[in-house]
Amino acid sequence: MKDYYSILECSPMSDRDEIKRNYRRLAQKFHPDKNSDDPYSTARFNDIREAYETLTQPAKKNAWLQERWLQQVMNRHVGETAPLTPYLILDKVLKTENIFQRLIFSGSTITE
Repeated sequence: MKDYYSILECSPMSDRDEIKRNYRRLAQKFHPDKNSDDPYSTARFNDIREAYETLTQPAKKNAWLQERWLQQVMNRHVGETAPLTPYLILDKVLKTENIFQRLIFSGSTITE
């Protein structure tokens, strides 16, 4: 199962605007018109488009989230396939810090 958040380089806490920004950035980078000689770019572009369509349409997103949850419950591997490295840990910490900073500056509160 594809991890659409990883494909769009965002977190599950990302709002619609962040998803849209990442989609546009990645779509522009991997667009087939810019990379006509690279079949990897075309495949990557198709994954990016599929991820964006799924995460921005509520019905598709709910179905995908349910399937993702089911696979997690059944102990199937979902998400990252990379081994845990200091670089990966640092990257996750920095992304989390960025999310909290945006929450603090926007005046939002986190509830349990």
